[in-house]
Amino acid sequence: MFFVLNDREWFAHMRWSRNVSPMHVINTRFLNGEISVRFPGDVANKDIILLKRFSSNLHEDIFELLQCVDTLRRMGAQTITLLLPYYPYARQDHGACCESQGGLLFAKLFANIGVKKIITIDMHAPEQLRDFPLKVVNLTTERFWEKYLKSLDLNNNEIQIVAADKSATTRAQQIASVLDCSWGYANKQREANGEVQITEVVGFCPEKRTFLVDDLIDTGRTMVATTQALRTLSAQPIVACATHCHLSEALFNNLISIGISQLITTDTIKRGVSAQVSEGNLTVLDISSMLFENDVFAL
Repeated sequence: MFFVLNDREWFAHMRWSRNVSPMHVINTRFLNGEISVRFPGDVANKDIILLKRFSSNLHEDIFELLQCVDTLRRMGAQTITLLLPYYPYARQDHGACCESQGGLLFAKLFANIGVKKIITIDMHAPEQLRDFPLKVVNLTTERFWEKYLKSLDLNNNEIQIVAADKSATTRAQQIASVLDCSWGYANKQREANGEVQITEVVGFCPEKRTFLVDDLIDTGRTMVATTQALRTLSAQPIVACATHCHLSEALFNNLISIGISQLITTDTIKRGVSAQVSEGNLTVLDISSMLFENDVFAL
């Protein structure tokens, strides 16, 4: 089996099994912006796991990944599995014929060129997988967050886990169960212009420090709206915890300005060089340990 890394930053994190050989993708960029890829080894009749973390240049990354898969197939790879810590377009999960279904289209593209399986983490709206044309293994991060928050040695009577919206309640409840603390959730309503309105906060205790959890921060509208709603009820610290974060300087500053005391996220998405933020209010956790705890080579 070959484990192919299209990501040099993660090379130091990898713990290789004896039956796994690592290989880097060699990328070339032409003056007009076109990208080509090349693989330095023989992959004929080999099982391939191809790792790709996406950046803010999402569409460029996707086309590069398409080229990688196509090249590996032409080199004679036996099977190709994509390891994508963040699955793009997963929020486009609506069934209306007048709306795009980007997550499903992404799966169709890669199934059509030979990908047999995708491994990802905390996929938004995993119920959409029933329509996908290939197998998707969706790893969930409840145990990851439980382990991290437990390491902080918090007083369980002084903290609470709050889901940023109702879809994150299962995660909040499971984490709270392990930490033996209280939990709650916010109900939201999305307006026609995309703005988010919090209609109700359930199970929230104003006297406790809050850990606000969600799977993804992108525009930050849900996290901002929920934080503002909680701020009207309490002056206690609010820490935002999200598996995936499209981190920009503007987004980070907005979160801090409305009352988030700290943002804790993981490195599933590459942080752009322009995202210069105050490290004192930011914690980025290495997610690769979770991949090996789940033995991605055997999935």
